[in-house]
Order: sequence, then C-alpha cells, then structure tokens
Amino acid sequence: MTCSWTYDHYSFCIQKARGHGYALIPFNEITLYKQDQPLIILRHDIDYSIQRALNMARLEKSLGVRATYFIRVHAQTYNIFEYNNYLALKEIISLGHEIGLHLEAIDFAHITADDPLDVFQREKKVLETVLKTTIISAAAHNE
Repeated sequence: MTCSWTYDHYSFCIQKARGHGYALIPFNEITLYKQDQPLIILRHDIDYSIQRALNMARLEKSLGVRATYFIRVHAQTYNIFEYNNYLALKEIISLGHEIGLHLEAIDFAHITADDPLDVFQREKKVLETVLKTTIISAAAHNE
C-alpha cells in the first residue's frame, strides 16, 4: 500500500506494526516495557484542530491502541476553554489516550523574561486544571 495520509493507511500501518510484534503505546507507558521489546510510541502534536484529534483518537480506540495527544495552551488555532474543544479533549481522555503538554515555555520565557521552568509549570498547571487530569508527558512545540 502506498502512503496516502488517510485514516485507512494509518490503520494499515498500525496493523502491520502489530503483525511484526511491535507494542504501540502512549508516552506514559514507556517504563512498563523491557528495553529489548520493540515499541512504537504513538504521539500526535495538536497544532490546528482538536476536533480532528478526536477523530484520530476514536479511530485508534477502534484499533485497540492508545496514543499521547500533545495539546498547546497557547494555540492560535484552537482554545482549550471553548466548550466543544473541552468536550473533545475529555472524550480523548475517556477513550484511554494520554493528554500531554505541547509546551512553548522557552518561547514565552524570551518574551516575558520569566524562568522557562516557571513558564512550563504554569502551562502544565493550566492544562491539568482545565482537564482535571495529571500531565506526565511534555514535548516542546517547534522542536
């Protein structure tokens, strides 16, 4: 199958990886596996659309896999406080997926002159507070 960047192709890739013995996991489960076990960590950086992320999360649930969805608290293209986005994020969690922080702490620290660690901790606290979940995984935006 040629890569067509469709849900069907993604499903094919998931099934193929499983067929070759790979465990497909979210970031927060990496310590549960032995070092010699073949793993694929499934992650999605949500830069544009939480609704599209929800579609992917539903597909992954139907395929029996879970992923980490990295969410930005400073996104220009979506607002985590908007009702439909909030509901979509809560559904992603209810489907068994992990929500991680897609952080922009270094960029904001340059603007605000704050310590990047302080900015990171504030971003994490906002996401945890809004979604009432513990954030374990984080990945820098644009890195």
